[in-house]
Amino acid sequence: MEISARLKDSKEAVKVTYNFPSDLKGLTDKFGADVVYAKAMGSLIIDIQATIRRYLVAKTDKDGKVVSKPKTQAEIQAIISSWVPGVGAVRKTPVEKIGNLLSQMTPEEKKALLAQLSAKA
Repeated sequence: MEISARLKDSKEAVKVTYNFPSDLKGLTDKFGADVVYAKAMGSLIIDIQATIRRYLVAKTDKDGKVVSKPKTQAEIQAIISSWVPGVGAVRKTPVEKIGNLLSQMTPEEKKALLAQLSAKA
């Protein structure tokens, strides 16, 4: 496997190769179960921390209008309790996204959008 790294202020990266085993058994044979477990736990904890951070801040639209407030401790705990590594967060359906968009629009903006969509139909 080729791995590259560069310093923050550098444009050039250094590339190296390292022969990682291709499966869990190979990893544990090469590095030991304790190392593999510790590395997996470290990565999983970082993923959970990133998820927590995502919900600690308000989400805004392109105009800076708040579209969702930060989650509470209890809401974040509920999200983390159902968290599964490698599985993305539940996404909104297109209809939900449109509903959220429409709720943020003025009546004039809604009328203009409807006219624009009608012209394309």
